[in-house]
Amino acid sequence: MAKLKGSKQSDFLIGSADRDKIKGMDGDDILLGLGGDDHLKGDKDDDTLEGGDGRDKLDAGKGDDLLDGGAGDDVLFGDAGASSGSGSGDPLKLWDKSAGSGSGAGSGSGSGKGSGDAGFSDYLDGGSGNDFIFGSGGDDEV
Repeated sequence: MAKLKGSKQSDFLIGSADRDKIKGMDGDDILLGLGGDDHLKGDKDDDTLEGGDGRDKLDAGKGDDLLDGGAGDDVLFGDAGASSGSGSGDPLKLWDKSAGSGSGAGSGSGSGKGSGDAGFSDYLDGGSGNDFIFGSGGDDEV
């Protein structure tokens, strides 16, 4: 398993075909997991996280972020900024960590983490397959 950690600057970090753990830190980072079951974590700036193949966990951190789980069963965590997520595998899940509840598209419903309703608008694209999409509060476009 590769473990990569960014700097206080904007970083471009690329994982391997195996399982990776990549943390962006400060700066507008681009994190690419490639294959394997990856865990990608952004930070307080505007980050782009792409999981690639496998069962990936993408955590946006703070800031306006773009999350793409890629193929496979992925879990995407949004934040208090304007995050968007997509995936070509199933299921895709996007939680806003600051939201208290979520609504499901298709056959799902669920709860977000934390408390309160952040009320941010998100763009959520499930791609092909059977997806569970949780937008939480705000004027979400699914």
